Amino acid sequence: MSREHRFNTSNKFGKAGEEEVLDFLSNSGVLTGLKKIKNVTQNKEYQQKDIDAILYFKNGEIFTAEIKTDSYSDSGNIVYEVWSSEEDQIPRCMYVCQADYLYYYFPESGELYQFKMDKYKEWAEKNIERGNFREIPVRNVSWGLEYNSINYLIPKTMIDVTFKHKQKYNTKQR
Repeated sequence: MSREHRFNTSNKFGKAGEEEVLDFLSNSGVLTGLKKIKNVTQNKEYQQKDIDAILYFKNGEIFTAEIKTDSYSDSGNIVYEVWSSEEDQIPRCMYVCQADYLYYYFPESGELYQFKMDKYKEWAEKNIERGNFREIPVRNVSWGLEYNSINYLIPKTMIDVTFKHKQKYNTKQR
């Protein structure tokens, strides 16, 4: 079964989710020693690297973050984006993202996963090779164009049990 994705609708939803995540990270105290967060979603250089924010810590450490917002809280899955356009072989987030961390957010439930990006990519790719995830095509309609993207559904329960390089938060419990 293929789902349809409309860029303008998803973009607005994603931006709202990004703001909620950045607010949570800034104000909840879950990131010990966090000094400030810089939103770089409008910066072309960072857009090309799929980086949404830069996190500065009091000890001088600096990390970059990508934020994904998902409207299917009750699906039991996290989407792993592989191809933006299957027809043109244009890679999607997981192949181009250079962020240190991925924040994957479900606004409805408040679930927020924090993944160490390099470890997450390595773990997910091994599981894709083993056939552990279901592939799902998505029909995209953007600016009068239609194309197919390819994603994999990763069960949250599998992440919770087998992936060690994560943190899980609930933004609704402060």
